[in-house]
Amino acid sequence: MTDNANEGHSGYEIQGILDNIDGYLAANHPDAVLLHIGINDLNNNDNDHAAAATRAETLIDRIFTDQPNVTVMMQGLIPTTAGIPANPALQALITDYNNQLRAWAPSEVQAGKHFTFVDAPALTSAQFADGLHPNDAGYSQLAQAFYTPLDQAFTNGWVVGGPPTPYETPASSRPARVAAGDFNGDGKLDLVGIDANSNMQFYPGNGAGSVSGPGTAMLGTTGLWANFKAVASGDFNSDGKTDVAGIDANNNLMLYTGDGAGHLTGGTNMMPGTSGLWAGFKAITAGDFTGTGHLGIAGIDANNNLKFYPGDGAGHVGGGTDMLGSTGLWAGFHAVMAGDFTGTGHLGIAGIDANNNLKFYPGDGTGHASGGTQMLPGNGLWAGF
Repeated sequence: MTDNANEGHSGYEIQGILDNIDGYLAANHPDAVLLHIGINDLNNNDNDHAAAATRAETLIDRIFTDQPNVTVMMQGLIPTTAGIPANPALQALITDYNNQLRAWAPSEVQAGKHFTFVDAPALTSAQFADGLHPNDAGYSQLAQAFYTPLDQAFTNGWVVGGPPTPYETPASSRPARVAAGDFNGDGKLDLVGIDANSNMQFYPGNGAGSVSGPGTAMLGTTGLWANFKAVASGDFNSDGKTDVAGIDANNNLMLYTGDGAGHLTGGTNMMPGTSGLWAGFKAITAGDFTGTGHLGIAGIDANNNLKFYPGDGAGHVGGGTDMLGSTGLWAGFHAVMAGDFTGTGHLGIAGIDANNNLKFYPGDGTGHASGGTQMLPGNGLWAGF
């Protein structure tokens, strides 16, 4: 749609919103926040379903901490949701989730907070695009459910309005969740990516610049990849087959090994003994930055520095060390990619910087980078990439 000024995030669980809510509120200064969240927490098998409503409460309290006078409206989950794949237990989980939040709402109001819980309508099968997502007719029903309580909030004086925050189309706030590599052993580059249902899909390449589809699931269809922050591909365990590494919802770098036929297994923590180390990373890329024959990971960390984590050729990484100082040089970068762009045999880094220019930082073959210089003359050409 033309105006994308909303906070809808495909595949996100509640924790994904909580991880970013401070920035969302600071950037937009809303008078009212409308929430419809939690179904991914209940539909996915990688989560604590019983604690989903508590996670929602934590998010709502965080919103009020950041903006005490904001109005928050939480619409419960659609009671007729079947799930993807169909899950007979889902409707009971939804009922428990809605009941907990409905019972909790009065305590927020008693504490002086402008909070309302809104019951979601029971949609028919004709109002779902699949077992999880409504179609346009279904979303229309959800929007109408917000109307009466939102109107009441204006009547109560909860929403008084103010100067609007000028809206500019934002650069992508989430690192790329696609990767390229030869995943089926035919000598041609393929594409893999996390789809709207949080599954990793495989699209084989034809060696002539095209890929075929529809994609095929590489590791089931259970939404395993929900809230992954970024992914990179390469042969991390030296078996001659392309794997996928990614930062998961718990901010760990996980390895999913390829079988050479377009499928993955795993995952395992690439830095055993660590937990949450990769929180705040903006982007990652894989490459042999030291000439050892083992793939490592380079990434922009929470302090906006480019870090290098060398690989051991057995699916693990160590480190990390600064590749180009520790001054926050990489603040605002949208994406990074590794490659031998100069034919020296040393991998460098290309990335879109805060001014929307494509910059090149050559590598020295020992895990460091220098530069950068513009790869394509002109200013701001990469805006929106």
